[in-house]
Amino acid sequence: QGVLSKETLAKTCTNAQPSSSKGLLGITQQAINSLALTPVKNNQVFAGLEDGTVQVWDINTGKGLYKLKDPNDQTSDRILDLIFTRSSLRLYAGYASGTIRSWQRSKDVYFDSKPAQVLKIPDRFAYQAWSLALSPDENILVSAGQFKRLMLWDVANSQPWQLK
Repeated sequence: QGVLSKETLAKTCTNAQPSSSKGLLGITQQAINSLALTPVKNNQVFAGLEDGTVQVWDINTGKGLYKLKDPNDQTSDRILDLIFTRSSLRLYAGYASGTIRSWQRSKDVYFDSKPAQVLKIPDRFAYQAWSLALSPDENILVSAGQFKRLMLWDVANSQPWQLK
């Protein structure tokens, strides 16, 4: 939950309390499948969790800041990868269902928890989105994963890229 205390420190997977909390940022209630640091300032870490939630911590204080979860996602679909744009104003998350969600933020510190923009892989190409990458101009998102598949996305239109 992003809060450190003796009670939460004792709830590690081995049930053994660490000898020191030095370096320990937080403990979650779900498995962490991916991590991403904000490219601007590098002061926040985003963790993609098993239940489809993104947990956010402030690195300087160790404080859990907030969670992101698309309110329209009722599947608890696990997050497999996270990637930011260079400006840190957009976050993409790749899910086990093959769905890719995108959150936008203004210059504010926090991402808005309103429903995320959804990029859905057509059923004929369905696969788990294990890895994400952005083109240098950030106009194309590439998702890769299960069944040796790569998918190009036109991020401006939230649609698969049309090859010419």
